[in-house]
Amino acid sequence: MKDSLLAFSGTQNNQGELHMTQDDKRPNTAGGATRKPPGSQFSPAGGPRPGSAADAVSPVGEDRASLLAAPPPSTSGHLKIADIVNRNRRKTSSSADLIKDFEGAIRKVVDGKRSECDKLKYTVEKKRDELDKLKLALQDLRADCAALGMNEFPDPSDRLESISSVSRRPLYAKKTNIRALEEQLRLKGVDTIAVMRKTLTYEHIKKRHEVDILLGFYHALDTVFFQGEKAWLIQSKADLTIELREKQQRLQEYHRVELSASEALNQVQTRLVQLKADIAAEIRLYETELHLRQRWVKEKAKFEAFYAKQINQSEWYRHKDAFGRLGVPGGVVNPTQIIAMCSTHASLKQELQLRQAEQEQILAATKTRIDEVKAELQQSQLGSVRSSDRDLHDAQAELAVAEKLLHKAREEYEYMQQVLEPVKAGIQQIVAQVIGKKVDTDNIHAIENALHMVEKELLIIVPDLTAPSNDEVAAI
Repeated sequence: MKDSLLAFSGTQNNQGELHMTQDDKRPNTAGGATRKPPGSQFSPAGGPRPGSAADAVSPVGEDRASLLAAPPPSTSGHLKIADIVNRNRRKTSSSADLIKDFEGAIRKVVDGKRSECDKLKYTVEKKRDELDKLKLALQDLRADCAALGMNEFPDPSDRLESISSVSRRPLYAKKTNIRALEEQLRLKGVDTIAVMRKTLTYEHIKKRHEVDILLGFYHALDTVFFQGEKAWLIQSKADLTIELREKQQRLQEYHRVELSASEALNQVQTRLVQLKADIAAEIRLYETELHLRQRWVKEKAKFEAFYAKQINQSEWYRHKDAFGRLGVPGGVVNPTQIIAMCSTHASLKQELQLRQAEQEQILAATKTRIDEVKAELQQSQLGSVRSSDRDLHDAQAELAVAEKLLHKAREEYEYMQQVLEPVKAGIQQIVAQVIGKKVDTDNIHAIENALHMVEKELLIIVPDLTAPSNDEVAAI
């Protein structure tokens, strides 16, 4: 679009220059350029003289014919003597007309040169754009040469090969017609396929021709001169075939060995993953057990604090609470039984302390084992990928649920212990009062045997009220 506008402006300027030269060569006469209409050579009274400076009102560079146009016809209809005399006289040019004509010529030349300058500027811009494109292409070629090692390795065999997807990618300008390029590429692909087909056909013909030549040559050798060499070639072929089969067999053996090694490696890796999972599960179990034992120690400390607080209370409340837990009525107090119960409680306390010491030893051993397993796991898990946050969150959720269930079961167990403690104390008191023996309240079979003995003793001491009397037996 810019080229067409510049060409059009240049054409107009050239036409203007040509028009200027023709006007300069045209004689400057009063009636020479065009034929005036009738009455146009007469001017009204008091008007400016044709060709004077007062009459020059046309723009610079305008046609001389417009400058020499006659004034409007007079409305009076009468002619003056001066008009009749000067009708056919040659008109002379004034200084103002010459100056304006000279200015118009200069302006036309300046406009032409300006259009040429614009054309040259546009050409320079186009050349500069082409130079920038060539510089970019040169930079790409230099980068490809540096990547392929053309500056470091003069021998082409030592260089790297180019990657078509990287070093041969097409570069398009902003106004490139991609459709035309795609069509050219498609046509080139069609031509390439046709050439490849022709090449394959020629190669096939060449191979057939070579095979025919070789067959003819071998046939001539077999029939005329080289029977012995043929036998040697056949033997060599057989040997090479045998060697090829042996190599193929060895290659198959190598493949089998490789498959066996890969299977063994997969099995070892699977076992390693399973071992890591087992170790992680054991560590979680140990940590869970440690957490539970720590909670048990905390609960025990709370219980001891509560027990100490209860001990520090008033003497009366302590005695009442003790009698209430033993199941002894407030009005009936047997010092012997109280002393026996206290001794039993002391023995139970000693047993609990021994169990506590054993559990603390087990807890210390468990902590030591956990530290050892953690150290082994850290050594064995160098470079391995840890489990994801989701698995850890699920495991923590399961652990929290298990802890809730354990806490609930422990509360139920403690509640049952609190409920059964007075019952056990009452059973022990009854057994001690009736048969004078001690019973292990933690052993169900011992409690059952003691209750049977108490029942037998009571049947001997107290008569059965539900049994029929002698009168009832006689009546029956």
